Amino acid sequence: MNTIDAQTIHQAGQAFLESVLRLRPRVAAFDCDGTLWSGDAGETFFRWEIERGVVSAEVARTIKARYVEYKAGKVSEEDMCGEMVSMHKGIPEAVMMEAAAEFMKSSFPGHVFEEMRKLVDRLHENGCEIWAVSSSNEWVIRVGMEEFGIHAGRILATKVELENGIITDRLVRVPSGAGKPKALKQAVGKDIDAAFGNSRWDLEMLAMAKHSFAVNPNPDLEAVARERQWTVYFPNRAARKWSSRIDLMYSAQLLDHFQNPRHAGDVADADASVEIENPVCGDVIRLSLKIDHGRIAEIRFKAKGCVPAMACGSALTELAQGKTISEARNLKHGDLVKAVGGLPNASSHSAQLALDALSAALAKIKPH
Repeated sequence: MNTIDAQTIHQAGQAFLESVLRLRPRVAAFDCDGTLWSGDAGETFFRWEIERGVVSAEVARTIKARYVEYKAGKVSEEDMCGEMVSMHKGIPEAVMMEAAAEFMKSSFPGHVFEEMRKLVDRLHENGCEIWAVSSSNEWVIRVGMEEFGIHAGRILATKVELENGIITDRLVRVPSGAGKPKALKQAVGKDIDAAFGNSRWDLEMLAMAKHSFAVNPNPDLEAVARERQWTVYFPNRAARKWSSRIDLMYSAQLLDHFQNPRHAGDVADADASVEIENPVCGDVIRLSLKIDHGRIAEIRFKAKGCVPAMACGSALTELAQGKTISEARNLKHGDLVKAVGGLPNASSHSAQLALDALSAALAKIKPH
């Protein structure tokens, strides 16, 4: 596994470290692939070991067919992760540990996020109990955790039973999705103070923690994290890669609303609240508002979906705040598009979804 240059951690990274350390977590749980390092070690190892002949040709043919079904949505994530480990039935575990070590140290193209390694180091120094939780096979994760000083007893990865050092097909655990908090509850038996993950398969683990951190998140997890006001952090390389992509797609105003949403949340004792969904793309926006003397005294939103959908929800609340009911009803598609500095043609529906939500909320207001 590659490491990035040991330079001084950039300013945003240092701020992220300090924000976690100030919480003084006693127990922390980290996803591995995509969170502590870039890439998916488990899936990449799966391809590598088949090419290297670690498993028999017959097993390789069978598991590759299952993988095609998995990609087509016919096999669940949990089942696929389990089968990518149980397929090693009959192989000595020592052989798999040697293969994992060779792969991680010479063939895995991912790189460790330096600020995440530094964070783990600092948490260790502060006496924090750290757990690594992954749906990848235990052998690869054990090797990867050598970079972070997390010993095998604190690793909860996909695992099978052994008989005299030989791998069986009897699964012990598959920590994916709901399996992550389940594994933590069984092994740790304490509250999780801080959890770190990057994909929707980490959602349940993040939700169980007192403090949740979406690190290098995929778009689906990022949308949920921003909706729930969890900390979102892109490690240095990931941040540059992400920014270079979205900066070309969206205006500075739109990105500002997305990254710093205005009026997020729910209005207490709202006079009207609605939640509507775009049935085509699945974007959802929720609006709640309070009316005082015929004007919108307070308006808040929650949204999940694409970047423009969340930005338009934020911008809409700024446009509608303080307006009379009549003025708010007269807001046009062009007004909202202008407020976010323009929208790509493929994203124009995001503005309409926000306006439809406003119209539905105002329709619930009874005239005095």
